[in-house]
Amino acid sequence: MSKREAIVQAAKDLIWEEGYQAMSPRDVMERSGAGQGSLYHHFKGKRDLAGQALWGVNIELRAIADRVFSHDERPPLERLRRFLNALSRDPLKGCRVGRLAVESSIEDEAIRAPVAAWFEYAEAKVKEALEEAQANGQLRKGVDAGDLALTITAVLQGGYLVARTHHDPAAMHRALAGLGIAAADVRVARPRTGHRSTPIWRQRYGRPDLGTWRVPGCRWQPVSLFRPTA
Repeated sequence: MSKREAIVQAAKDLIWEEGYQAMSPRDVMERSGAGQGSLYHHFKGKRDLAGQALWGVNIELRAIADRVFSHDERPPLERLRRFLNALSRDPLKGCRVGRLAVESSIEDEAIRAPVAAWFEYAEAKVKEALEEAQANGQLRKGVDAGDLALTITAVLQGGYLVARTHHDPAAMHRALAGLGIAAADVRVARPRTGHRSTPIWRQRYGRPDLGTWRVPGCRWQPVSLFRPTA
């Protein structure tokens, strides 16, 4: 790894861990092992370095989305589920770029542009999957795929916020499960044990699959937005 690459990688890590405002050039030099001369030889300053680091993260996140959504042999809602799972595996660390949205630095175009570009790209990928699900009869035709894609993106980012606030990774999974319940207009079938169904808010949610949710002793069956598969 070259000195420039080490500096950029250090900036990526520090932005994810601390945010742009808390990151200092000294932190970058200590993390990368580069000297001040190397830092300012390759970059004009902290803002320039952060901008280039964020575009690098943007490319890496796009690669994840492309890899997950490229599996055309999988149903579109399964690809969407895998995409959400891939992004939510470590919710306590937060989104690699989303945390900058709560900093005043987001008003700086050099910082905002790569963050916004990732959100737009992810939202577009989700929208494409939802539109394909509509074409396949898995999603009601009357649903606005763009609005639903925006909602899914917003809940994912909110899940990071809630999980970090409560220091509880399960909060992210509950947020995504709640998204599925609200979006799918699901009903709770009777538990396999024959006992009366437990109310929704008392269930322990697992990871949603945007099709059918399974919790101990119970089967969630979407009946309106997402049509259940056989």
